[in-house]
Amino acid sequence: MKLNERHLMQLAAVLDAGGVSEGAAMLGLTQPAVSRSLAMLEARVGEPLFLKGRRPLQPTPLGFQLAAQGRTIITASRKASDAVQGFMKGTKGVVRVGGVPFFMDAMISRMIGEFQKLEPEVTVQQSYMNLPEMVAALESNQIDLGIVPIGVLDLGPGFEFTEILPGRNVVACRPDHPLLRNRRLRAHDLTSFPWVAPLPGSPLMSDLQMILMSIGMSDLNVRYSGGSLMSVINFLAETDALAVLPFSVVFAQRKEKSRAAAKRQLSGADTFSLAVSTIAEAAVSGEFCKWPRRISHLLMMYGFFLYVITTVVMVFAYPGPGRVPAILPTLWVLGALMILVGGLWFFFFLRVNVAFDGASPFHLGRADLFVGTLVASVAFALAWDCVQTTYANPAATWILFALYIFFTTLLFVTVPWSKFAHMFFKPAAALQKRVEEANGSSDLPSPAAENYIVRS
Repeated sequence: MKLNERHLMQLAAVLDAGGVSEGAAMLGLTQPAVSRSLAMLEARVGEPLFLKGRRPLQPTPLGFQLAAQGRTIITASRKASDAVQGFMKGTKGVVRVGGVPFFMDAMISRMIGEFQKLEPEVTVQQSYMNLPEMVAALESNQIDLGIVPIGVLDLGPGFEFTEILPGRNVVACRPDHPLLRNRRLRAHDLTSFPWVAPLPGSPLMSDLQMILMSIGMSDLNVRYSGGSLMSVINFLAETDALAVLPFSVVFAQRKEKSRAAAKRQLSGADTFSLAVSTIAEAAVSGEFCKWPRRISHLLMMYGFFLYVITTVVMVFAYPGPGRVPAILPTLWVLGALMILVGGLWFFFFLRVNVAFDGASPFHLGRADLFVGTLVASVAFALAWDCVQTTYANPAATWILFALYIFFTTLLFVTVPWSKFAHMFFKPAAALQKRVEEANGSSDLPSPAAENYIVRS
C-alpha cells in the first residue's frame, strides 16, 4: 500500500500542534485542505486515526505510528531545505583547498580554523600541492581554491586572484646564528654555512636560485632537504644552516613560540596598563636617551599634529569667505615653526650618518624621505602664507603654492617607502615587547651594559 507523504506530514503536524487549525498554520496550509487530507488518509488505510471525543486530538495506535513517520519526513525535508540554503549562502558544504606545504602549515591551517569557528557546517578538504600540480587541479576542477605565490599564476579570465598576504621570502636562521653577529652582511657570507633545500617544485626554489645568481655561484652546500615545515624549523634551531622561507611563515613561528613560552596569562587590565604606559612613553619620546634627539622628535611630532589639525579645521570648518578665528592661523604657524626647528636640527646635526659616520648633511637616502619632504612642505607653506598675506607678488604666490602642493603630495604619496609609518610602528613594537616581558615569553637579549658606538 502506497501512502501520500504529504498526508503523513500533515498528520504529524496536527498531532504536534494539538488541532487541525493549528497544524495547518504550522505548515502554511488552510484548515479545510488539511481536513480533506486527513479524511483521504483514513479512507486509504481503512482505520480511524484519532480517538473520538478527545480534545486536544489524541491518535489511535495506528495514527501514532503514521505520525512518527510523518515527523521523519518533515525533519528530512527541513534538513534538505537547510542544506540548499546553506549551499546557496556559502554556510554549508565542502571546500577543497590546495596549497604549498610550508605556507599551508604555518598560516592557512590557522586561518581555516578561525573560519570554521564562524562557519562550523563547512567541511574543508586540504591538499598539499606545488605550483604545477595546483594549476592542473584548478583547471580540472579537482580543487576550489589554490594558495599560490603572488604573481605566478595567469590562468586567464576563468580564474580570480585575491591577495591574502604580501608575498616576501627571506633567508631564515636560528636566533643566535653567527651571521647575526656581523655588522654588515655581504652576499658571499651566505656561502660559509650549510643550507636547507626547498621541496622539489616549491616556489622557494626560484628564490634560492636568485641568491645563487646574485653571489655568482652555481651551487650551495645543501645538508638537508625534503623535510616538512616543523622538521626544517627544528633542523635550523639545532644547526648553523640557512633556509629560504616565506616571511609570514617565520613571523607565525615566532608568534607561536612566544605564545608557548609565556609563563603567565595577562588579564585585560594588565594589557590595558601596559598600553597606557607605552602611550605615555611615546608621548614624551622616552625611547631616546639623548635629550637633543628627544627634543627634536617632540618638536616635530607635536608640531605635525598641531599643523595638520589646524589645516583641516581651517579648510573644512571655514571653507567660505567668513572670518577665521585668529587663534587658528597662529597655531598653524606655531606648528609649522616647531616642525621646521625640530626637522632642520635633526636633518643637519642629529642624523646617525651625519653625527657618527661623518657623512654630508646633503647625503640623502630613503630613510630621509619623510623628514626631507615634511620640512620642504612646511617651509614652502610658510613662505606661501607670508607672500599671500603681504600681497607682494602674485606670480611668486602661485609658484610657492605649487611647490607646497608638490612636496605635500610627495610627503603622503611616499608613505609606503618613508619613515612616516615608523611613528605608528614603534609604539606597537614597544607594546609587544612590554607584553612579552610581562608574560615571560620574551626571547630578546638583555640591553648592553656599555655603549660600543665610538665617534671617529
